Amino acid sequence: FDAWELYLDKQLKKDGEQLFNWFMSEKGEVEGFSDAIWSGITSIELAKGVKWAIENKINGLYQLTNGYPISKNEILQLFKKSTNKEISIRPITGINIDKSFIDTRKLINYEIPSYEIMITEMVDFIKKHFNTIVFILFMSVFILIILMNLNQ
Repeated sequence: FDAWELYLDKQLKKDGEQLFNWFMSEKGEVEGFSDAIWSGITSIELAKGVKWAIENKINGLYQLTNGYPISKNEILQLFKKSTNKEISIRPITGINIDKSFIDTRKLINYEIPSYEIMITEMVDFIKKHFNTIVFILFMSVFILIILMNLNQ
């Protein structure tokens, strides 16, 4: 995958590659590619899907998708709506990329929600937990540095 990556979520590193991280760092106007198509999930939804698979003793390789392709432009519009970010999104056509996938096997009955629900849930989670997560990671690194110095 390219800068879209499989997951949409915010990364903990400042210059993360995911689309949401890029979107939140932009100002003014961004381009939303209307012909760049994708059909992934957020990492929160991936975690839920993995938990469900473990609880239901599912094995094998599966593509988790809600089966509805979405354009980069539509995703950016959902980001804007969920975050209330003041930014213009200019639709761009002509760059045709289709990275969507569809589960044709229908071997599991785990339901993936709509993109609007996934993105709203992701933004709510970030707002609620991001500072705590950063603090825990910072303290973990700090403790690791201390332990490394003690061993020298």
